[in-house]
Amino acid sequence: MFKKSSAFIFAFIAFLAFPLSAFASSDFTVSNYIFHPSNQSFSFDVDTMPSFSNPGHIALGLDTTSHSELYNSIDTTLDALCSGTHCSGTFQHNYPDNGSFNFSDSYVFHFYDYDSTISYFSQEIQFPSVAIVASPSGANVTVGTPFTVDVKVNDTGAAFNAAQATVALSSNLSITGISYPTTNSCNFNYTTRPSTTNASFAGAIFGGSSTGCTAYTLTLTPNATGTGTITFTNGSVKAYSNNAEILTDVQNGSFTISAGPTPTPTAGVPQLTITSPLLTYLTSYTLAGGKDTTISHVFINASESGVTFPTTTTWQAPETLSLGDNNFTIYGTDDSSNQTATQTVDVNRHTLGDINGDGNIDLIDASLFAVDYGKTSNLTYILSDMNGDGSADLTDLSILAKLE
Repeated sequence: MFKKSSAFIFAFIAFLAFPLSAFASSDFTVSNYIFHPSNQSFSFDVDTMPSFSNPGHIALGLDTTSHSELYNSIDTTLDALCSGTHCSGTFQHNYPDNGSFNFSDSYVFHFYDYDSTISYFSQEIQFPSVAIVASPSGANVTVGTPFTVDVKVNDTGAAFNAAQATVALSSNLSITGISYPTTNSCNFNYTTRPSTTNASFAGAIFGGSSTGCTAYTLTLTPNATGTGTITFTNGSVKAYSNNAEILTDVQNGSFTISAGPTPTPTAGVPQLTITSPLLTYLTSYTLAGGKDTTISHVFINASESGVTFPTTTTWQAPETLSLGDNNFTIYGTDDSSNQTATQTVDVNRHTLGDINGDGNIDLIDASLFAVDYGKTSNLTYILSDMNGDGSADLTDLSILAKLE
């Protein structure tokens, strides 16, 4: 063991002292290359593996000189790192005096042969940077005022077709909406779909790939002052070419939350009423209710966009619901800014047929439906009405039977 280690050390010292002009270089081409600075792991494919009399190690440098090396696999030999034309592993040593890694810089892989002190160099490459990010990653926001954050997969060139992350929010941020972009969307087919109760996701692009896209947009409403955070863990992004892991970074979000102006209810102003059902199967949903004739503005999550008034005593607004709980904060004002009390409404969207909302469509749901079967109004369980015609009849039973 001692002789082998000593020979290795002497060979490496001899290599460092060997003049570059004595090297016989033989260029090779690498592809599908990825580098993770956080743990110094690497992966790449070689077009043709150079031949070695005594395989040495792999290094990563700024150019074709040993003095440019940033990382070296000096403790692991080439034959342990490469199988056929694929190489992967972890650099054990780094040399900060030669600089720090930057995705915007170009690099060269070095192969070394111990016996002949020959080095081989790849072409210059620029590693792709692939990150799951919150965009914007920071902002100054106020309590009660919604703002939006995109969850993106940012990529500098490595095509991918699948991504996932566990997404956690601090307790002073509430998810009050989720939407999907109409341009540059990832168009994931989700195995874990983000919701207003859990923003985590996992999905794949069927039949295609992307080099950067927006997965979805969170509408967040701060509920307390302080620092609000969005944190990504268990992140993963898979390469389209070979399914390799290519995630190199995550960018969390941090938001400074201050106390905004709090609307104060005015004594004597009648409160709004909510008449729309709070349980539904609908994605496109109309939030509606009643109001006093003096109320001329209705705010939903601090915005009156989309609110209309079918009559002088009613109001409504279209909303897009995510599966699970959807939270809305509602209040109204008159033309003199006198305000109603603020109400918080929770609308729960179920999967069609899941009457009790446990995530399954089974005999329990069938037994609940049986309670309402034949009724044309006043249903005990509003979700017994599968097709939205107000009754629980044979049509609804037919729909439920297909779902179980």
